[in-house]
Amino acid sequence: LTLNKGDVGIGTTDPAAKLDVYAIPGGSPNVGIKGYGDLYGVWGASDNYAGVYATGKNYGIYASGIDGPGVYAQSQNDIGVVGLGKGAGMPSLKYGYKYGGLFASTDGTGGRALGVVGNIWATGTLLTSQGLDVAEWFKVDDESISAGDVVEIDNNSVVKIRKSRDPYSTLAAGIISTDPSVLAGNLKEKDELLDRKDIENKGYRMLALAGRVPCNVSTENGPINVGNLLTTSSTPGYAMKVTDRMKAMGAVIGKALEPLKEGKGKIMVLVTLQ
Repeated sequence: LTLNKGDVGIGTTDPAAKLDVYAIPGGSPNVGIKGYGDLYGVWGASDNYAGVYATGKNYGIYASGIDGPGVYAQSQNDIGVVGLGKGAGMPSLKYGYKYGGLFASTDGTGGRALGVVGNIWATGTLLTSQGLDVAEWFKVDDESISAGDVVEIDNNSVVKIRKSRDPYSTLAAGIISTDPSVLAGNLKEKDELLDRKDIENKGYRMLALAGRVPCNVSTENGPINVGNLLTTSSTPGYAMKVTDRMKAMGAVIGKALEPLKEGKGKIMVLVTLQ
């Protein structure tokens, strides 16, 4: 135990903090700090930097929780937990038995729960609790375009979509997603990823590439039954069922998963662009 100008060192004669604990490599015990409590094992707070900062050859912080989180962190203005690892086999945050190794959430205002700089490596399945489709951001020519609209390629522009306007259009691009499970093509501004609402305000919409989405449909070509192929209709932004297979070549946007007997409505559709 060393006391140096008000700093306390354990295992070191040159403490670099108010409390600096150093466990000798290969020694016993091999843990610098071990904490146990009914609420938090280790708790730290800082006005300007990190409440708890740790580095290690294998793990900077190793924590396990029985009924609560192994690591709990909150920041008012920045990041709750920062994890840095040198190699793919050296994760900086490890691991939970029931709910996962890392759990992150936001306050629901549209911020990102988890930011990752670099690749994500996983040996299991990506599980999401919202959305049933994979989507990508596309620029639109009309900001009134909304979820469920049928859209086509705008052949008067470059990489832009618009509401469909003609039956059996071979420009058909698909359906605007409502709440995708996976969303690609996010935009940056000054090296910061924009949130969904900011991207929409810049004139982009989420185009479903695969999966199930709600879609605007019309029975102008007859009642829609489950399993019917769907194509663009004469009503802008609406689909109708296919009755002419030759005309439908290159104009199919999906298959109906729900029926519609008459009029206009919104049904679930399996995205099948062909």
